[in-house]
Amino acid sequence: MCWKSSKRLIILGSMLQLIALNAPLSIRSVDFKASKGWLNLFLKRNNISIRRYTQKLQTFINSLIPEINGYLHVFEVFQNHVDDYVFSI
Repeated sequence: MCWKSSKRLIILGSMLQLIALNAPLSIRSVDFKASKGWLNLFLKRNNISIRRYTQKLQTFINSLIPEINGYLHVFEVFQNHVDDYVFSI
């Protein structure tokens, strides 16, 4: 299950729980569990709406794959030929 914030970011519940579990001890208790109950109250308190992972979302993600692969290819070429470039600061 995933959630969308008002800024249209895709946020997985497990991601929020992991972030909460790794928060500094100065802002959470030692025995904090980041349970599903805590997650639901956090979402409600912060006005984050629940959305299901849909085919429309998967289609959008799939449409980004060629562009991401293009960027990765450019980065790989650059990385393999970094000695050919002269950088001046």
